[in-house]
Amino acid sequence: MKPSRERRPALFVLSAGGAAAGLAALLVVGAASGAPPDPPHWEVIATRSTGDDAPPIPCWSCEGARAWPISFRTDLDLVESLV
Repeated sequence: MKPSRERRPALFVLSAGGAAAGLAALLVVGAASGAPPDPPHWEVIATRSTGDDAPPIPCWSCEGARAWPISFRTDLDLVESLV
């Protein structure tokens, strides 16, 4: 005998409820074990200092930048030949 179409959604709801009840039972068992989980130990890596010998970062928008022999351009046609 085949189950009718009206009973199929009930089967889905009951199976989802059973899965939720099973997960809740696992949560209760884990909490009842009494052993608190160890917190993760993270290590932060210190950044490297650039030192005083690093070149200064150019200020392309400053007034003195117009006199530089190199200018900043956003012409992507110049970069296309490099690809």
